[in-house]
Amino acid sequence: MRADVIVLPEPCVDDDLGLLGRRGSTGEGASGRIDAEHMPAYLESSSPNNNHRYESVGFVAAASFQVPGDGPIVTGMWRSRR
Repeated sequence: MRADVIVLPEPCVDDDLGLLGRRGSTGEGASGRIDAEHMPAYLESSSPNNNHRYESVGFVAAASFQVPGDGPIVTGMWRSRR
């Protein structure tokens, strides 16, 4: 069964390697996979300081919420298929 969207559960962006699926990944990273499969993608950023990094690889803020109990602001980010 093929998914309609790629969800990145532990996204991170490395300034040299681009978007990675999780810290420590090597190679082209998740953005290469997303592009190769021509799929849209979704991630949740728990650090507003990193949102610009995700935006630099094509993601846009779609929604945000604050985790209860003085938790972080989480931004849902979307990247359309390419």
